[in-house]
Amino acid sequence: NSDDLNERMMAVTVEEGGSGPASAINVAKKPGKKKKGDPEVTISLSNRKGKKSATVVLGADLFGVKLADVAKLCKKKFSCGCTVSKDASQAETIEIQGDRRRETAELLVKEFSVPESVIFIFEDKKTKVAAFG
Repeated sequence: NSDDLNERMMAVTVEEGGSGPASAINVAKKPGKKKKGDPEVTISLSNRKGKKSATVVLGADLFGVKLADVAKLCKKKFSCGCTVSKDASQAETIEIQGDRRRETAELLVKEFSVPESVIFIFEDKKTKVAAFG
């Protein structure tokens, strides 16, 4: 493939000290995708009007879990309202009425086989701790 060879030859640059242009050869790297962090499930508490609060689950869909199934099971187990909605970044989340952070983490592990090591709970707005451990 001469086209491929030509592209590689164009990516070679000559740099570094010395008096002549051929003192060292560097191969230009192709820009790659930025590595995102490992997928994780975050469970946080969101304040609603008055004293009411809601538990928000983000990232469960990254582990092959159908969010509608989780919402349906949460409604039954916790006897509360639960819905699948989109957050500000257009990511799908599960909103559960009330503070159900610990119970939701246990439910994801037992019923949907999400690994314990990837579930994190926000104790307050900034403090993220592992749900199990």
